[in-house]
Amino acid sequence: MGTSQFLIACIIAAGCTLPNLIPVCGRWLTARLCGMSTPILSFGVGTTKWTRVLGKFWNTEFRLAPLLFVGYVSIPELYYVPDKAREAAPAAGTGKGVELRHFPIWKKLLVSTSAVLSCLLAAWMFLFIAFYGYGAPGFKNTKSQGATIERSFEPLSASQSATMASRSGQDQINTVVRTFAEVFDLLQAEDQKQKLEVPYGIAAFAHHEETLVNPNGFDVLWVVAVMLVVGAFLNSLPLVGLDGGYFLLLIWQGLTGRALTSRVISVHAHISTLILVCLMLWKVYYAFNHPVIL
Repeated sequence: MGTSQFLIACIIAAGCTLPNLIPVCGRWLTARLCGMSTPILSFGVGTTKWTRVLGKFWNTEFRLAPLLFVGYVSIPELYYVPDKAREAAPAAGTGKGVELRHFPIWKKLLVSTSAVLSCLLAAWMFLFIAFYGYGAPGFKNTKSQGATIERSFEPLSASQSATMASRSGQDQINTVVRTFAEVFDLLQAEDQKQKLEVPYGIAAFAHHEETLVNPNGFDVLWVVAVMLVVGAFLNSLPLVGLDGGYFLLLIWQGLTGRALTSRVISVHAHISTLILVCLMLWKVYYAFNHPVIL
């Protein structure tokens, strides 16, 4: 492995953390702009022994933990509804009683969706940088035997790059949604052969015996954008622990005007588990009743 390949591999490995770090920063910034308190922002998770405090800025304590693939930001006022029985309770992440403020539901919904929107915006920015910095990629065969594919990039203006980034981002979202549906057999592919190749298209292309493509910065930016889109899609699912699930809880809170209780959260967790179990059972049932003929 050459120096350039090693550098690209390191950049891609570092890019694997972006789908978690970018939404955390996006949620923190949105919460602060909406006036909500954010006592803690942690880049990663882990035990207190291995967690380091980076400093404090804008009334937020920044922490660094060893597992960078997950991060969180504490927003005690996000799910707060005035309740006399709860006013004396300590705010989450503070360890002491503080005065919490009540915010309108639209601000809460904006903060709850900010992580997904941050991922999509960051993906668009990476695609824009790729198209504006390198141009629109093209392919041509330079050898007849054991074809080596050489790419040429056509320069694009800023407006053209923005248009290409928007189109490519939309294509990536459609591909991620379609792949998820096909993995759980919720959407029938055009044929079984195509269905088998969907999750492995990039890997199959990269390891084709007669094909050689030298990766460059365009590929790194493209892969990072794909990971951000995938992270945004997964985080938008209406399951417990994900932003889509919290969005549903806030909708319930806005319709009822009541604070979230442990019972409501428990019911949502049970429904999320039931949905996952049903998807798995449907996958097994479909696999037995629709065998793939190779």
